[in-house]
Amino acid sequence: GSVPADPRLRWRTREESLVPQVTYPSRVVPGPPPLRMELPDGWEQVWVPETLVAIVEKDTGAGHFLANVTVRFFQRVGAFTGPDAVDELRGWLADKEDPQFEGDKGVEVDGRMWHGAHLAFRDPNAGTIGQVHFFTTAAENDVVDVLHFTGSCGGDRAQEDMPTIRRILESIRLETGAGA
Repeated sequence: GSVPADPRLRWRTREESLVPQVTYPSRVVPGPPPLRMELPDGWEQVWVPETLVAIVEKDTGAGHFLANVTVRFFQRVGAFTGPDAVDELRGWLADKEDPQFEGDKGVEVDGRMWHGAHLAFRDPNAGTIGQVHFFTTAAENDVVDVLHFTGSCGGDRAQEDMPTIRRILESIRLETGAGA
């Protein structure tokens, strides 16, 4: 056979090929589901640590907090639901300045239930930030996969930006089962 171009690589011997291997993703650890969602005109995809997807309003120099959306993925063990995630969110918000919380929101998107809350808090640099958070879950044995959608905008732009954020949420499509 041919020799790999990179000397650090080498072909596996027949004996090594017979050694059992694991892969990721796998049936046992499938990882986050593939997803797609609308990218509105005037927005762009960006990289944000610990997110599957992040999009933001393009900076046109207007000097306001840029509306943005992130989708994160995490897992819990045992019985964990969308309303449980909303309860955790309430605890996170308690540490913020001037917290406002409107919970127990639910929306069905493409046959999947998302549980969420609307909230606001004061950021020392950006002023009041309005957010919507929605969670959807899928259980596999003792593990619960959780997708967390967050849409954020400046509080003074909520009337203008929240309809766009809501449209993005309603556009999410997951390649997975129905969810809880």
